[in-house]
Amino acid sequence: MDGRKWTHHTLRGILAFAGLAACASVPEPRHAQAVAGSYLEQTPGVKSQGIGLDSIHRVLVDRSDRVRSPRPGVWHLSVEGVPVLIFAEESRVRILAPIFSFDRLDSSPDVERALLYRLLRANFDRAVDARYALLGRTVFASVTHTRASLGTRDLDRYLNQVVNLHKNTFRTGDRGYSSLPPEADSIEIDPREDDTLQEVPLEPNLMRPVPAQVL
Repeated sequence: MDGRKWTHHTLRGILAFAGLAACASVPEPRHAQAVAGSYLEQTPGVKSQGIGLDSIHRVLVDRSDRVRSPRPGVWHLSVEGVPVLIFAEESRVRILAPIFSFDRLDSSPDVERALLYRLLRANFDRAVDARYALLGRTVFASVTHTRASLGTRDLDRYLNQVVNLHKNTFRTGDRGYSSLPPEADSIEIDPREDDTLQEVPLEPNLMRPVPAQVL
């Protein structure tokens, strides 16, 4: 991963963080302490390019008074009640916000498939830069951007999108499941009670092999 790599401890830490934060607001910084420890392995002699850690930290402090950095390049914070985890790697910056775990929904396989379909469809036609991502059975709002071309305004914009996508999940209205600012009159609905959440089968044409001349 260009000088740094995800470790098994990294993944366990993210899932531990998500387990505490998913399906609920996390206004207290103590919840993020479950992700303490070593996340990224630095390759000696490799210099990071692009936006500096100090610049990232200033943006985050401007957005939240609950910012923790257990290790250089890793931050935990709460933005408008949404728990956020940020990794600054040598080649890219990742912004993650755990939304929910399928395990906590206690739903049937049909509901899970229908919800996954909705999330994937939202990634295509409703999300901007922030996208839904899946790690284990935990769903995140996520943005990954090249660090060399990332500016402070970009970081602030992507942070807004991740927070918006988190808030709009399970919400009604035209902006439900989107990374746009939430609508004031939208309401949150349990996916297990959402009558509009129906599994949509793939059209037959989509199941056909792609002709070789198209590839």
